[in-house]
Amino acid sequence: MSSLKDILKNRFINAVRSVQPSGKWKVLVLDAHSAHLLSNTCRMYDILEENVTLIENVTNSRQPFPDMEAIYILSPTTSSVSHLVNDFSKSTPMYAAAHVFFISGLEDRIFDSIHNSRAKNYIKTLKELYLDFIAFESRVYTLETPSSFFTLFSPTATRQTSLELQSISKRLVSVCASLDVNPTIRYYSPDVETNQNIISCKLGMLLQAEMDYFCKNQESFPTNKNSAQSLFLVLDRTVDMKAPLIHEFTYQAMANDLLKIEGGSKYRYKFTTGSDAITDRDVILNENDDLWTEIRHKHIAGCIEQLITNFKSLVGENKALGGLNSNNQTANLRKLKDVMSSLPQFQELKEKYSAHLSIAQECMSIFDQRKLTEIAGVEQNMATGTTAEGEPIKNIMIDMVPILSDTEISSDDKLRLILLYMITYGNVQSEDIRRLRMHARIHEKDAEAMDNLTFLGGSPANITGAQEKPGRRFNFFSRKNEEPEDIPYELSRYVPNIKKIVENAIHNNLDSSLYPFVRKPENTNAPVEPKFSTTSLRSAKGSWQRNSHQNVSTAPTGKILIFVAGGLTYSEIRSIYELANATNREIYIGTTHIITPTQFMQDLSNLRSPNVEDPIPDFGDLKINTQSATPVHSQPQHSASLQPPTNKLDTSKLTPPSSPSNKSSYGKKAGKRFFSKFGF
Repeated sequence: MSSLKDILKNRFINAVRSVQPSGKWKVLVLDAHSAHLLSNTCRMYDILEENVTLIENVTNSRQPFPDMEAIYILSPTTSSVSHLVNDFSKSTPMYAAAHVFFISGLEDRIFDSIHNSRAKNYIKTLKELYLDFIAFESRVYTLETPSSFFTLFSPTATRQTSLELQSISKRLVSVCASLDVNPTIRYYSPDVETNQNIISCKLGMLLQAEMDYFCKNQESFPTNKNSAQSLFLVLDRTVDMKAPLIHEFTYQAMANDLLKIEGGSKYRYKFTTGSDAITDRDVILNENDDLWTEIRHKHIAGCIEQLITNFKSLVGENKALGGLNSNNQTANLRKLKDVMSSLPQFQELKEKYSAHLSIAQECMSIFDQRKLTEIAGVEQNMATGTTAEGEPIKNIMIDMVPILSDTEISSDDKLRLILLYMITYGNVQSEDIRRLRMHARIHEKDAEAMDNLTFLGGSPANITGAQEKPGRRFNFFSRKNEEPEDIPYELSRYVPNIKKIVENAIHNNLDSSLYPFVRKPENTNAPVEPKFSTTSLRSAKGSWQRNSHQNVSTAPTGKILIFVAGGLTYSEIRSIYELANATNREIYIGTTHIITPTQFMQDLSNLRSPNVEDPIPDFGDLKINTQSATPVHSQPQHSASLQPPTNKLDTSKLTPPSSPSNKSSYGKKAGKRFFSKFGF
């Protein structure tokens, strides 16, 4: 399986490597967004190894190097292009020549501004790389636009919705281009009669149009014309409203839910040094940490067992570890930390494990403090519709009310439970909601989250049924005794809908009415292609549950891509890894942004009065020069002053070299429209 991070890294590096000036050394010029994308996959060392002597910010005042060539990797925006043009509008140009790479497609009007400027005379290379997304993990990509939730679902942002969908569709072309696929596109349509009104439908249509335009201008795409047909599933957050609320107890999801982890990867913990001093230390939780990659999707109980097993195998059967109790995981964590502190010869090992032991211990402590055993038991019963023994739920209120009335349980956990109840049972009567709020003492601002559920759609239902016997207490560390080992833990029985959807797609059982094709594939009996409509996106109500009907089309055998507009949970990410590993398929999932339950509830509460902005891209660990300075290499051996290109662009230099054998190469050539504008 090709890692998204590796693919992006190779394409960025190949773009830089493709520029080979006679003077060897070159300058790299970035804007904030392109630098953020680059730093997500490349280290400073990776860039400097390609004979880059200086990395600059295009928006800053810079020292001219008129005898050196520059590589520009820029966003295709008016601002970034203006800075590019200004660099070559002076009597003495900033650099001898420019090799310009845009991270996504360039609009004609912006291209015209380059064509009509003096910068045209200095440009040797002009390419669209289509790299405009973040590889969060090897199988996960994100656009890092949390504001999309409001733009897509808020009733106050109706006019911005179409523009947002257009922006998303353009960026998704970068995903397809990087994975070298022209996929069949299907979308989520919970209401057959008005499927044109659903966000997923609009986005699917726009993505198809963008891919058609991209392929028209890229004759060599995809590079392998005979590769198996891939599938792109376009979904939105309404496809599963339970997943963002249920307490998840696998390591990565639980840690991000209960702890303060910045951006899903940076965590500060207490570290004991060799001199027994305690200090704060940051740890980065990503795939560079083999231990994190090994345990991130394990249930917290299995995660702790794995930490103990790994530690034992590394330090041997030390007598100090003989007292570990397999029935008391919390005590085991404390014991492990004490043992590591008392063994100075294992200081390096201690630092590696200390972070994960601290995270696991803190998660377990919060689990006990917040009484999550009782809460999660009710959540699982409600979400699955059955008890741990497989008995149908008749009246969940009997278990809910004591939890909502418990003053020791946090308001957030109570709100999560009420929201889950409303989603599960549909349009709950206003009197029932009033009683739930009274028991839970929900703050007025938090109560807006309940009111705002209507903007994400729902299916009408009434609360009926006989009284149910009180639920039993769950054993957090046990599986159901009567079931085989592959049955989930009692507090982890709910399976995210996305896992079921992708599994059905793999096995050719995906409901073709619930997930229609944008365009009918060849040699299939797929439904007729739906017509594009300009009807309001919010005129239709979604449905969170629906019966499936077998689809008669041919199942995809190539890559499977999924995109969830409006946020993606860690439980859904984990389920895709599990499915990919079980089926040995290349499956990639993406979203506008990664969400935690707390963030999701905050977004719901603020949906009618959004006050959020997308994070400003930073330059990561790339040390961008912010003022005039000499190059990193003290004495670069660049050649004598280079003569700028002739007044007319040289097509041999503007056109990329022949397509390399590696399909993850530096990018595709600019469309034919570019060359015609230069008179070639």
